[in-house]
Amino acid sequence: MKLSRFIVSLLSIGLITACSHSENTSESFKAYKEFEIVENNSITWPEILKQEEKEYIIFFYSETCAYCHEMQKEVVDFATTCPLKTYFLNTSENTVPIKEEKVINVKNYEEASITGSPSILEVKEATITANIAGIDDCLTYLNEQRLKQN
Repeated sequence: MKLSRFIVSLLSIGLITACSHSENTSESFKAYKEFEIVENNSITWPEILKQEEKEYIIFFYSETCAYCHEMQKEVVDFATTCPLKTYFLNTSENTVPIKEEKVINVKNYEEASITGSPSILEVKEATITANIAGIDDCLTYLNEQRLKQN
């Protein structure tokens, strides 16, 4: 009897600890749209080539993508500190064409696509000039742009 109470107590403590740990873990994965810069600079797929700036980038992310969350701090920091305008497009909420081939030099959003999330499209004068995909290539691109801007 005492042994079964002891085991139940241990299991209860383990369950409470596991639940509190999962709450802390979810806090570290803050939703992108909770950041003011993301909320203010969110666009939809048909708008990707219709922004006022002559040069800007679009960061494509999904709230369910672990890689997108892994690079979240760097992307938000880039968007808030670099003069190159950054727009955000949530692929979980927008229909975005995903293809294997990286499409560049297009002036019509209907011809454009990405290869998955995370991705960055660079746009100059309403033309896609770069199509970057994957966490490593996206972070490298952001670092290169940061150096160019300074």
